[in-house]
Amino acid sequence: MFMPPDSELSGREREVAALLLQGKSNKQIAFDLGVSVRTVEYHLSRIYAKLGVSSRAAAVLKLNAPPLRESPGQPGGVLRESTVDPGLPPPHNGGSTAFPWRFPMKRWWLWLLVLVLLAILCVCLLLPVARYRAPIFSGPAATVTEAVQAAPPVPIATVLASATPAPRTDLRQEIQALAAEYDQAVQAERRSAPVQTGRDPHSGEETFLFQGEALERILKLYDRFGQQLHDLNEEYLALYRAEAAPTPFPTRPSAAQNEAYSRQLEAGYQSLLEQELEEGDTLLVYDPAEGQYVPMLVGDSYARLELYARALGVLQQAPLAAQVDPAADVAAIRQALGDPDLQLLFQDIRPLANAPAFQAAVYTGPDGGQYWVEVSSGRLVEMEMNSHLEVPAFEAQDVEQLRAIAAQFVQANALRLEELQGQLAYEESGKGSIYFFRWDLRGLDWSGTEWEMMPPLLQVGVRADGQVVAYLNTLDLYDPEAK
Repeated sequence: MFMPPDSELSGREREVAALLLQGKSNKQIAFDLGVSVRTVEYHLSRIYAKLGVSSRAAAVLKLNAPPLRESPGQPGGVLRESTVDPGLPPPHNGGSTAFPWRFPMKRWWLWLLVLVLLAILCVCLLLPVARYRAPIFSGPAATVTEAVQAAPPVPIATVLASATPAPRTDLRQEIQALAAEYDQAVQAERRSAPVQTGRDPHSGEETFLFQGEALERILKLYDRFGQQLHDLNEEYLALYRAEAAPTPFPTRPSAAQNEAYSRQLEAGYQSLLEQELEEGDTLLVYDPAEGQYVPMLVGDSYARLELYARALGVLQQAPLAAQVDPAADVAAIRQALGDPDLQLLFQDIRPLANAPAFQAAVYTGPDGGQYWVEVSSGRLVEMEMNSHLEVPAFEAQDVEQLRAIAAQFVQANALRLEELQGQLAYEESGKGSIYFFRWDLRGLDWSGTEWEMMPPLLQVGVRADGQVVAYLNTLDLYDPEAK
């Protein structure tokens, strides 16, 4: 398979590519390399460009060569860099939702068809569709099914425009000041550092790419700006949501009707996105990956798109949400951790990054830890506690003690470890004050299966003081007959 020579990928890009091939998320790659998620996204965009691909899956296929795929592993308990971290984020980056549909229009009759469809769409948008409210589940776990119940229909446009701007003026001004500060830093760097200039082939706009140390400085500035902008936008969204008081899109009587309705709303989202980018509240911000200024949604435009996208996500999750038993899930988590008083809140339903064919209900604890319970089985399959803290030397236990703690935990919570023991590769590794103990089935041929990018595995992370802080178990989800 195609693999670019070393000269085409920089050293850091090859590090990112290696971790990408291990099935790691952007958050995990950032943690392993000690950089921000936005920096990882930048390196991935450069890798995609050099590979001539536009997606993560396509990049994995082109990079699928033994020197990067194989994890050497060695027996004897020697601690090395972890090949898989247990904490995995939602399958989207940055919390944004988009549905980039494109239709080829090369014949006049297709244009006519598009006009007819647009006319129909306009009529549909003018009809009462649905009210919705903010679909982030922040209440008790027992309210999961209540959050997706139908609501009286009103025009979407009416709800989106219902909030008043006055209470949010200060935040909007703060966002503008933040963008101006970042732009001043970019322009100052541009005056003092060499840049590679060019033209965007589509828009004809001038592009300028920073190089070397200047690029690293701009990436750090962009990372900081992006995080601050996200925080301000989320504050703005909270105010907007409180004033607009949106309600969920109503679920349909059958799964097929719900899916068709979701597709209709996706098309509406795309139209709204394009309209907001053209006419709405945006800021032009320099993107180091693109080498030019790109529009970013802020203020009302950001709030409208986020409310729409999150409400659409709740609608799409409604059939799965009906299967979630919050009381049973919370009981399973408490039993696994041996903490009968642990307080948990339901967040949402997400596909497992290491097993995307499976969906999990995600809960958060008071310390920010996340716990994933697979919907169909009701079993705890993943957890990541907020535990990346240094452990004082006098509290640290030796590796033998930590290994025993990991073994006790998996014996109590992993159903299929003993059954598959003879087929499993075993590995130990360390990251800071956390030690990882892992069993996996990577020795089998997974090509052409859903496990191709990340074979079934079981991993426990134990902090040096003996606290189990991470867990990932897809061994219990693996069905040999379905392979």
